[in-house]
Amino acid sequence: MSGKTKQWLLLGLVALIWGLIMVRLFDLTSQPEETLSPIRLSAKDLAKTVDEPYRFYLNYPDPFLKDLSTPAVKELAPVENRERPMHKAIPQVVFRGTVSGTRVTTGMLMLNMMPRMVKKGDSFEEFKVLEVNAGEIKLYYQPLDSVLVVSKADQSEIFKRRD
Repeated sequence: MSGKTKQWLLLGLVALIWGLIMVRLFDLTSQPEETLSPIRLSAKDLAKTVDEPYRFYLNYPDPFLKDLSTPAVKELAPVENRERPMHKAIPQVVFRGTVSGTRVTTGMLMLNMMPRMVKKGDSFEEFKVLEVNAGEIKLYYQPLDSVLVVSKADQSEIFKRRD
């Protein structure tokens, strides 16, 4: 026999041996199938069943409060609704700088720790941008009906190093 013929015969023999090993392995791990027999009901059994609506019986004693005595219920005096004045705090606005283009100057703000880029005339949340200059931004705050000027000079305390 030539070398090629031996090689093909041995390859087939190895494939046959591994195939037998795999078949035996899968036979051991597979479980027998369970067969269920169908339930047979007679006409008498079906006639006995009645469609009843569900009923909830909720008048059972509370298992957690069975040792406690029920306290007497006191009538409370009615509480008057008094309107409280709302004091709205101005959100924290931090000036981060400006970017000047050929047509528009854009201001960079941090409003409640959220970055925002604004230009003149923009409205966001409860603010309206009145002016954007090189060192400051003027904002109109609607709830307080006031104008806020945010600039670099105001932020010196925020970015001061604390030792």
